[in-house]
Amino acid sequence: MSLQSSTLFSMLHERIDWLSQRQQVLSQNVANANTAGYVAKDLKPLDFRLTLRNQSSHVVLDRTDTSHRFGRGDSNPYREMKIRTPYEVSLSGNTVTLEQQMAKVAANQADYQLASRIFTKYTKMHAIVLGGKF
Repeated sequence: MSLQSSTLFSMLHERIDWLSQRQQVLSQNVANANTAGYVAKDLKPLDFRLTLRNQSSHVVLDRTDTSHRFGRGDSNPYREMKIRTPYEVSLSGNTVTLEQQMAKVAANQADYQLASRIFTKYTKMHAIVLGGKF
């Protein structure tokens, strides 16, 4: 079993990719904090169910009751979306609140560090199992 074919590896890769793209969107919001009429944006949250559904090893659930339904997810997990209810709007129509954006940037950075640490631990564990030393 290679590292790239692992479900955990591909999910971590997708999470890190999403966090990187979100960082770009949030930095655009901060850069346009004084642009008249600019509407703050964010990425659509990563859907764990859709991520699992896209993996190569599919899990099939039994339908034990006719009232159980299976939902459909959005096919594009990285779709950019506008913030629906902005915290405040300036007189120029700008919806970027620096405090709110910086809090999102900090949370995004913490999530990225966590994902990269899990990735590092997973690769070290994989190397130890294969006989490597760390």
